[in-house]
Amino acid sequence: MSKIKDIALAPSGELKIDWVKRNCPLLRTLEGEFAVEKPFAGLRIALSVHLEAKTAYLCRVLAAGGAEMYITGSNPLSTQDDVAAALVQGGLEVFAAYGCTEAEYEANIRAVLAHDCNIIIDDGWQCAGNGGGDDMSSTGEWLPDQTKFPDLAAFSERCGEYGVECLLWVGLPFVGKKCAAVYEKFRGKYLLENDSFAILDPRFPEVRRHLVGVCRRLVSDYGLAGLKLDFIDQVHLLGRKDPMGEEDAAGRDFRSLETALDRLLDDIHSELYRLRSDVLIEFRQFYSGPSIRQHCNILRAQDCPGDEFQNRMRTVDLRLTAAPTAVHADMMTWHPAEKVPVILRQLLNTLFSVPQISVRLADAPEEVRRALTGYLKFTEEYRELLLKGRLSASHPEHCYPVVSSTLGDEMLIAVYADGQVIEPPRGLGCVVVVNASWRDGVFLRVQSSVAVKIFDIFGSLLREETFSPGIREIAVPSTGYALLTPDGADRHFISER
Repeated sequence: MSKIKDIALAPSGELKIDWVKRNCPLLRTLEGEFAVEKPFAGLRIALSVHLEAKTAYLCRVLAAGGAEMYITGSNPLSTQDDVAAALVQGGLEVFAAYGCTEAEYEANIRAVLAHDCNIIIDDGWQCAGNGGGDDMSSTGEWLPDQTKFPDLAAFSERCGEYGVECLLWVGLPFVGKKCAAVYEKFRGKYLLENDSFAILDPRFPEVRRHLVGVCRRLVSDYGLAGLKLDFIDQVHLLGRKDPMGEEDAAGRDFRSLETALDRLLDDIHSELYRLRSDVLIEFRQFYSGPSIRQHCNILRAQDCPGDEFQNRMRTVDLRLTAAPTAVHADMMTWHPAEKVPVILRQLLNTLFSVPQISVRLADAPEEVRRALTGYLKFTEEYRELLLKGRLSASHPEHCYPVVSSTLGDEMLIAVYADGQVIEPPRGLGCVVVVNASWRDGVFLRVQSSVAVKIFDIFGSLLREETFSPGIREIAVPSTGYALLTPDGADRHFISER
């Protein structure tokens, strides 16, 4: 029998899963095929994943294929209780709840494994000593795993020889109870404690000194370019009783938690900047408001690996609200046998941000490497316009079907949905229109005669045409682009390839 937080939350979770179904055509297609072919009939599948709407729909797709599904969450801090309830409402077995204790977490895993499943799928959960994987019970010292990085400083130096900089991820406020020395050092100076870990209270000056020291040591000792500071949003009192008394601050030098957190982040930024003036500090959506941005220079989209729609939504959201901070996409991944057009469309969905390509390129087929080379050359030539232009996007309820960036008298427009009619404003010297949709062809309303050059993503010129005013369909292939200039203008937005 399932064990979740509250079955009454199911309607909310059902709306989330339905949104994923409508916006994930590949999974939707597989669900239809699996429902007929039943490839998993008679099999029991155990799934340990970040339990959210995308993975929930995957569970339903596998169930449509005939599998008996037994599901748990790989990280209690990412489990969405309403999604879990929707899966149970739909007849699947789920053992997961947000914020469960370590004992409850292990009990949920045992409950899934008790069904003697034929297939076990997990997301790479690990605990490799000090701060590994999703298990926060070992965090606190923030030392490298010697089995993976026996000499992290040498590894960082070797990366630098290839022009690659290293950043380390740090779950900033956590101290795990398995890290006994650090846990005991700060006993009584936590905002929250459970069976597995505690969250430090930055209102204590010694807590701030400790965290600043950790960040300084990591960057200094290992020759890092900077740090990815995560879980800052867990430093809060929402729904929690403040351990500080109304009269006695008990050693705290701030009564306001928000002010203390601001001071901590400011101290970290200042200390790291003294080590290297080009230090990189990355925060993650959703703790990326106007105030906190002064402490970082990179913002990354909230976790949505392999999800092109969410990557587009989240990177565009950040670009619209976080200028001029650099915006990074979340991981892009694909199956080794995936078709090139599918890979390119995933990349194009992060066109206005810095891509994070998380595949083993050495194992990729030649055609995939060629496509990635072409795409990265394309984005490098358009870099200033893509990353520093004034971004415009509308209809977030439709996942931003058209996004544009303007710099001076140059504009780049990306079209993500069918049926859009693009109308560039007057007075531009040149316009690039990228077809990031699944359909060949882009509709364009032109106000004066324009010369059009159509390219594929590799930069190969496919055709040249001239269009008179009116609504016209330009034969831009899916993942290709068109260069528009005023008819007769001797001007090119990019150098001829």
